[in-house]
Amino acid sequence: TSMVDVVTARLKRLAQTNLETNWIAWIAASGHFNHNVSKALPPYLRPESHARSFGGPTHVHFRNYSLHQALEDPPEQGWSHFSLCDVLDWMPAQVQRDLLLRIARRGRAGAMVLTRSVEDGCIVDRLGLGELFTLIEPLSTEASARERSGLYSRVNAYRLVDGAQQSPLLGSS
Repeated sequence: TSMVDVVTARLKRLAQTNLETNWIAWIAASGHFNHNVSKALPPYLRPESHARSFGGPTHVHFRNYSLHQALEDPPEQGWSHFSLCDVLDWMPAQVQRDLLLRIARRGRAGAMVLTRSVEDGCIVDRLGLGELFTLIEPLSTEASARERSGLYSRVNAYRLVDGAQQSPLLGSS
């Protein structure tokens, strides 16, 4: 298919969503959210969720450099969660593989990896990394069905396999 076909297909999916509450469509079209409708804000920015998040046990740190660099200098215990949104869609296959291998090296056992993609399949299977990551079902299929933006074909949740750091796929860390 051509790029015109891809864009047309995405716009058709987008038009089938509730555009009044689709915050991605609002950002793309106007540069801001539809603040007049509470459900039109991403969940993490809704007042009730935003306030609750400050009481949670999760610690978030921001870095002003690439994800590849950040994974070279992990905290001692490893990371527990990775959210890649559509970042993998923009990378060549070898860079996708490299990123997922870095995550497998630096994630703690059982770490969760969330991907959103325009690809319908399972990137872990396509890249031959099934011994490192397990696709979590039916969670992934349910999340894909609920994906409201109309931009992504698939939302997949993976768990880092216990003992993945000893896999021959990783070589020496």
